[in-house]
Amino acid sequence: MRFAVTVGRKGSADLLTAAKEWAEHFGVTFIERPSKGSLEELRQQYELDAILVATADGPQIYNNEGTFFYHPGMAVLRLQRLKNNEHDHFAQALELREGMRVLDGTLGLAGDAAIASYLVGEKGKVVGVEASILLHFVVEKGLDVGFAYDGDADRCIAVDGNGEIVDGDKMLYI
Repeated sequence: MRFAVTVGRKGSADLLTAAKEWAEHFGVTFIERPSKGSLEELRQQYELDAILVATADGPQIYNNEGTFFYHPGMAVLRLQRLKNNEHDHFAQALELREGMRVLDGTLGLAGDAAIASYLVGEKGKVVGVEASILLHFVVEKGLDVGFAYDGDADRCIAVDGNGEIVDGDKMLYI
């Protein structure tokens, strides 16, 4: 896959530094973002399959299908349900319990890996494998903290890297 790295339009000095570090990490070109023009024009000009963009919201992948960024999806709600001793089909199917070792061979957004990690605990281990280096990178950066919205999207729910959930109502007090 041919890709390069750039920074979002509202990129700070820190984002510019991060983008250059990412380009060096992957051994790809860092492209200065012109003041005008779209990511699609940049992608076509450099004949790229994708562009990794450093933004204030984390890394994003831009390709001919659109923009991809990390989001925890239903994992936050699934973790919340497990903490309330409710049922999870994935956990039941694998009979996950403390101390197990789990290999997630199609990591994707790491939702199932997050569930498995919570259930196997500190004595267990979860390893995720993802074929797409860009997807892996975006998810790895995104797993530091995750946000989701409740069913009617009027409250935010956060989960940290340890799987600890902070309900949106409680965040109002922080």
